Amino acid sequence: MSPIAPFHADRLWQDLGGSDSVHLADWPAVDGQLQDAELEARMGLAQKLSSLTLSLRKREKIKVRQPLKRILVPVLDAGFGDRLAAVSELVKGEVNVKSVEPLAEDSGILTKKLKADFKKLGPRFGKQMKQVAAGIAALDQDDIRTLEQSGSIALNLADGPVEVMLDDVEVLTEDIPGWLVAGEGGLTVALDIDITPELRSEGLARELVNRIQQRRKDAGLEVTDRIVLTLDGPTELQESVASNLDYIRTETLAEQLEWAPMGPEVEREELEAQMTVAIAMVPIQ
Repeated sequence: MSPIAPFHADRLWQDLGGSDSVHLADWPAVDGQLQDAELEARMGLAQKLSSLTLSLRKREKIKVRQPLKRILVPVLDAGFGDRLAAVSELVKGEVNVKSVEPLAEDSGILTKKLKADFKKLGPRFGKQMKQVAAGIAALDQDDIRTLEQSGSIALNLADGPVEVMLDDVEVLTEDIPGWLVAGEGGLTVALDIDITPELRSEGLARELVNRIQQRRKDAGLEVTDRIVLTLDGPTELQESVASNLDYIRTETLAEQLEWAPMGPEVEREELEAQMTVAIAMVPIQ
């Protein structure tokens, strides 16, 4: 911990109306009435959706700075749909997609299957485990939907009915062309990985802004310093800059942006494989 951290904590404590030192104050009692279970459920959903989507990006090696079109999220019930709508803007910002779209569970777009977890089934069902696993494999899409919504489903075996819990299985969703799919605990996300020319252009602009911001930092510029920006790069990058000019100028505080040939003495930044850019900037006094 930094040696000045305790000072910062005390200053914040006193600014909020506390007396003496926060380190000498009593730990406050929990007021259960202040807890918002619905808010916690929404934030939990946002975290899981973001985690699943980011894992799909990583699997496909798509940088987070590259915008993607959308994710589809199967809606289990009306309450889930309301929560999804409440956190969609937050999720869009976290995973850099243009839209978060609900998908009816019976749409038929996504096909699910179940994989039995033998480590959990064995202790519970013993000699019946193979029959239970066979019954799980035979469940259709409606049965899987029931299991996800209710958390359990009854199987009618030769020895009589047994109850299988959602935790007893792994829900797998098959990828569809142009999409990646991931699921966890009944929650499924399908990520559209088709990068259109417009999305690619925006992704290049974001990469460029990242490199310019690093150059600003390396040059010791203040966050409010405005600059004249000169670039040298391929035609595709020039077209991307033209399409996203307002965004680039706003993010980098570039009052002017121009293109000019630069010699080998100017270090080039790699935006992606086989695409580099030379960056020069002059602070405006």
